[in-house]
Amino acid sequence: MLEGEGIGAASDAATLRAVAYELKQPLIRIARQTELDDASELPSIRQNAEDALRLIDSFLLTAQSEYGQQSLNLEPLQAGAVLYDVSQQLKRQTSVAIDSRVHEAVMTHRSALASILAVFGDIIGDLSSHVVLRSYKTRNGAVGIGVFGATKLTRADLRQAMELQGNAHAPLGKINTQSKIPLSIAEGLCRAIGGTMTIKHMGTLSGLATELPRSEQLSLV
Repeated sequence: MLEGEGIGAASDAATLRAVAYELKQPLIRIARQTELDDASELPSIRQNAEDALRLIDSFLLTAQSEYGQQSLNLEPLQAGAVLYDVSQQLKRQTSVAIDSRVHEAVMTHRSALASILAVFGDIIGDLSSHVVLRSYKTRNGAVGIGVFGATKLTRADLRQAMELQGNAHAPLGKINTQSKIPLSIAEGLCRAIGGTMTIKHMGTLSGLATELPRSEQLSLV
């Protein structure tokens, strides 16, 4: 898990303002596009609306867990099923492949995991023309699930994107600093499902991943 601020700091007014700002952007784009009365803009309008709704849903899931209202109900789930769902969503924006190397189940929350991977997919999709949704096993027996591309991300890139959001004088990193709030939400969701958020390198690819405990319940079946 990354050190520093996560969505758990959202009780802070500045963080809530940042969340509101991120939610506002796709809605502004929708409003401007509808003024054009151009049917060719409909797919883009739909995509912007879906982006806004997904961010809101992800924030609500995180708030549900981190504000102590209710913990997320975890259940055994095959990683490949979620990888397929997210791949269909990302295919609208970029070229996608699935590489599921682990067939064991993990204890997770389906919607939360899908939201995490969607955030990862948006970020990696901005850096690479082709992304790979991949599951893998870690050295300690956990199951990693992430989104990878032909980009050499580092932990410093991730930290910079999360710490320097909104700073006009910040140096440009690989990750757009406007990704801070989605990344913070994703980090909060990783905590809520008992996982961590990490940068992972696999061969010539690198990307963002979450690593989760496997489900002994289904592993013994």
